[in-house]
Amino acid sequence: YIQRLVDMLEERTNLPTVLQSLGCIAQTAMPVFETRESEIEEFIINKILKSDSKDDHTRASWDDKSDICVLKIYGIKTVVKSYLPVKDALVRPGIDGLLDILRNVLSYGEISKDIKSSSVDKAHLRLASAKAVLRLARLWDHKIPADIFHLTIKTSEHLWAITWIYTHTTYDLRHFLAE
Repeated sequence: YIQRLVDMLEERTNLPTVLQSLGCIAQTAMPVFETRESEIEEFIINKILKSDSKDDHTRASWDDKSDICVLKIYGIKTVVKSYLPVKDALVRPGIDGLLDILRNVLSYGEISKDIKSSSVDKAHLRLASAKAVLRLARLWDHKIPADIFHLTIKTSEHLWAITWIYTHTTYDLRHFLAE
Protein backbone atom coordinates (compact mmCIF):
# COMPACT_ATOMS: atom_id res chain seq x y z
CA TYR A 1 0.00 0.00 0.00
CA ILE A 2 2.73 2.49 0.88
CA GLN A 3 4.53 1.64 -2.36
CA ARG A 4 1.42 2.66 -4.30
CA LEU A 5 1.19 5.94 -2.36
CA VAL A 6 4.84 6.73 -3.09
CA ASP A 7 4.22 5.97 -6.77
CA MET A 8 1.24 8.34 -6.70
CA LEU A 9 3.49 11.02 -5.20
CA GLU A 10 5.89 10.68 -8.11
CA GLU A 11 2.98 10.70 -10.58
CA ARG A 12 1.54 13.75 -8.77
CA THR A 13 -1.84 12.05 -8.62
CA ASN A 14 -4.31 13.20 -5.94
CA LEU A 15 -1.50 14.79 -3.94
CA PRO A 16 -3.60 16.19 -1.06
CA THR A 17 -5.18 12.79 -0.44
CA VAL A 18 -1.87 10.96 -0.80
CA LEU A 19 -0.14 13.33 1.63
CA GLN A 20 -2.94 12.95 4.17
CA SER A 21 -2.77 9.16 3.85
CA LEU A 22 0.99 9.16 4.32
CA GLY A 23 0.59 11.35 7.40
CA CYS A 24 -1.90 8.90 8.89
CA ILE A 25 0.42 5.98 8.15
CA ALA A 26 3.31 7.87 9.75
CA GLN A 27 1.30 8.36 12.94
CA THR A 28 -0.19 4.90 13.24
CA ALA A 29 2.25 2.57 11.47
CA MET A 30 5.69 4.14 11.81
CA PRO A 31 7.63 0.96 10.84
CA VAL A 32 5.74 0.88 7.53
CA PHE A 33 6.32 4.62 6.95
CA GLU A 34 10.03 4.30 7.75
CA THR A 35 10.51 1.88 4.85
CA ARG A 36 9.94 4.77 2.39
CA GLU A 37 10.52 7.76 4.67
CA SER A 38 13.56 9.19 2.91
CA GLU A 39 11.79 9.15 -0.48
CA ILE A 40 8.67 10.73 0.97
CA GLU A 41 10.51 13.50 2.82
CA GLU A 42 12.76 14.19 -0.18
CA PHE A 43 9.70 14.54 -2.42
CA ILE A 44 7.89 16.82 0.03
CA ILE A 45 10.92 19.06 0.55
CA ASN A 46 12.30 19.20 -3.00
CA LYS A 47 9.19 18.91 -5.17
CA ILE A 48 6.61 20.67 -3.01
CA LEU A 49 8.12 22.96 -0.37
CA LYS A 50 10.83 24.31 -2.69
CA SER A 51 8.35 25.11 -5.48
CA ASP A 52 7.75 28.69 -6.55
CA SER A 53 4.17 29.77 -6.94
CA LYS A 54 3.50 30.20 -10.64
CA ASP A 55 0.33 32.17 -9.91
CA ASP A 56 0.38 35.93 -9.78
CA HIS A 57 1.64 37.31 -6.48
CA THR A 58 -1.02 39.99 -6.05
CA ARG A 59 -3.54 37.90 -4.14
CA ALA A 60 -5.23 39.98 -1.47
CA SER A 61 -8.00 37.87 0.04
CA TRP A 62 -7.25 35.47 2.90
CA ASP A 63 -9.26 32.78 1.08
CA ASP A 64 -7.31 33.29 -2.15
CA LYS A 65 -4.39 30.92 -1.48
CA SER A 66 -2.76 29.12 -4.39
CA ASP A 67 -2.91 25.38 -5.08
CA ILE A 68 0.81 25.01 -4.39
CA CYS A 69 0.29 26.69 -1.01
CA VAL A 70 -2.34 24.09 -0.15
CA LEU A 71 0.08 21.31 -1.14
CA LYS A 72 2.84 22.87 0.96
CA ILE A 73 0.52 22.91 3.98
CA TYR A 74 -0.33 19.23 3.44
CA GLY A 75 3.39 18.49 3.07
CA ILE A 76 4.23 20.22 6.35
CA LYS A 77 1.43 18.35 8.11
CA THR A 78 2.63 15.01 6.73
CA VAL A 79 6.21 15.49 7.93
CA VAL A 80 5.03 16.78 11.32
CA LYS A 81 2.77 13.75 11.80
CA SER A 82 5.79 11.51 11.28
CA TYR A 83 7.20 13.04 14.49
CA LEU A 84 3.96 12.50 16.39
CA PRO A 85 3.44 8.75 16.16
CA VAL A 86 0.94 7.07 18.43
CA LYS A 87 3.79 5.40 20.34
CA ASP A 88 7.57 5.71 20.71
CA ALA A 89 7.69 9.31 19.48
CA LEU A 90 10.76 10.27 21.47
CA VAL A 91 12.93 7.56 19.93
CA ARG A 92 12.45 9.17 16.52
CA PRO A 93 15.70 10.80 15.31
CA GLY A 94 16.18 13.77 13.01
CA ILE A 95 13.73 16.35 14.27
CA ASP A 96 16.36 19.08 13.84
CA GLY A 97 15.88 19.09 10.06
CA LEU A 98 12.14 19.59 10.46
CA LEU A 99 12.71 22.37 12.98
CA ASP A 100 15.02 24.13 10.50
CA ILE A 101 12.28 23.96 7.87
CA LEU A 102 9.70 25.34 10.29
CA ARG A 103 12.10 28.11 11.38
CA ASN A 104 12.56 29.18 7.74
CA VAL A 105 8.84 29.13 6.99
CA LEU A 106 8.11 31.13 10.14
CA SER A 107 10.84 33.62 9.19
CA TYR A 108 10.30 33.99 5.44
CA GLY A 109 6.87 32.52 4.78
CA GLU A 110 8.61 29.87 2.66
CA ILE A 111 11.30 27.21 3.12
CA SER A 112 13.79 29.72 1.68
CA LYS A 113 13.76 33.48 1.23
CA ASP A 114 14.50 32.92 -2.48
CA ILE A 115 11.14 31.25 -3.16
CA LYS A 116 8.51 33.56 -4.61
CA SER A 117 4.89 33.51 -3.45
CA SER A 118 2.09 35.89 -2.56
CA SER A 119 1.76 37.48 0.86
CA VAL A 120 -1.45 35.47 1.34
CA ASP A 121 0.38 32.20 0.68
CA LYS A 122 3.19 33.23 3.03
CA ALA A 123 0.68 34.04 5.77
CA HIS A 124 -1.01 30.64 5.36
CA LEU A 125 2.34 28.85 5.45
CA ARG A 126 3.42 30.77 8.56
CA LEU A 127 0.17 29.83 10.26
CA ALA A 128 0.56 26.16 9.30
CA SER A 129 4.14 26.18 10.61
CA ALA A 130 3.13 27.88 13.85
CA LYS A 131 0.43 25.25 14.36
CA ALA A 132 3.00 22.55 13.59
CA VAL A 133 5.39 23.91 16.24
CA LEU A 134 2.59 23.94 18.81
CA ARG A 135 1.64 20.35 17.97
CA LEU A 136 5.27 19.23 18.15
CA ALA A 137 5.74 21.02 21.47
CA ARG A 138 3.47 18.50 23.20
CA LEU A 139 6.20 15.86 22.83
CA TRP A 140 9.29 17.69 21.65
CA ASP A 141 9.36 20.94 23.67
CA HIS A 142 12.80 20.05 25.04
CA LYS A 143 14.17 19.97 21.46
CA ILE A 144 12.49 23.12 20.13
CA PRO A 145 14.81 26.15 20.40
CA ALA A 146 13.56 29.36 21.98
CA ASP A 147 13.88 31.29 18.70
CA ILE A 148 11.35 28.97 17.05
CA PHE A 149 8.90 29.49 19.90
CA HIS A 150 9.49 33.24 19.56
CA LEU A 151 8.78 33.12 15.80
CA THR A 152 5.67 31.06 16.50
CA ILE A 153 4.34 33.69 18.89
CA LYS A 154 5.19 36.49 16.45
CA THR A 155 3.23 34.77 13.67
CA SER A 156 0.10 36.72 14.50
CA GLU A 157 1.91 39.93 13.50
CA HIS A 158 2.23 38.59 9.97
CA LEU A 159 -1.34 37.45 9.73
CA TRP A 160 -3.05 40.67 8.79
CA ALA A 161 -6.40 38.96 8.28
CA ILE A 162 -6.42 37.61 11.82
CA THR A 163 -5.29 40.97 13.15
CA TRP A 164 -8.06 42.70 11.22
CA ILE A 165 -10.70 40.29 12.51
CA TYR A 166 -9.38 40.59 16.07
CA THR A 167 -9.39 44.39 15.89
CA HIS A 168 -12.92 44.60 14.55
CA THR A 169 -14.24 41.98 16.97
CA THR A 170 -12.69 43.89 19.87
CA TYR A 171 -14.15 47.14 18.55
CA ASP A 172 -17.61 45.57 18.17
CA LEU A 173 -17.40 44.01 21.63
CA ARG A 174 -16.37 47.33 23.18
CA HIS A 175 -19.39 49.06 21.64
CA PHE A 176 -21.68 46.20 22.67
CA LEU A 177 -20.50 46.43 26.29
CA ALA A 178 -20.85 50.22 26.29
CA GLU A 179 -24.56 49.95 25.47
